[in-house]
Amino acid sequence: MPSQIKYIFEAAVAILLALITVQSIYYLSSAELYKNRNDLVVDNDVKTKRQVFNTAGEHLFQQHCARCHALHKYLTGPGLATVETRVPDRKLLVAWIKNNQQVLQSGNVYFNTLFREYNKTPMDLFPQLTESDIHSILDYLKESNN
Repeated sequence: MPSQIKYIFEAAVAILLALITVQSIYYLSSAELYKNRNDLVVDNDVKTKRQVFNTAGEHLFQQHCARCHALHKYLTGPGLATVETRVPDRKLLVAWIKNNQQVLQSGNVYFNTLFREYNKTPMDLFPQLTESDIHSILDYLKESNN
């Protein structure tokens, strides 16, 4: 009889530990913990410039680019996470994003080839974006590739 009580006690302890483990995993993986990525802080609750900048770039990307581009896969246009490895000249990228038709008319070989590869699907023009906006987007894309 005492050995049966021992087994019952050990089973109860094992069940209790399993419940605690499951609850801990549920809590730690809860979306509530990661609800707002802007809440990430470093050095005594001071947001780093990089975090704020990337948040702005991500917002601009979602607002202006995500309709046709994903980060790592083809949609209407190519994935953009590695755009700066394909086109390392940021000044050219800024010109392309603001007014790609002007870059195409200039005869740029890379962008004209890309335009033909994507069935001459025209990219939207973004003259309303400032150079700072575009740099924020490009920084976000670079970060997303890491």
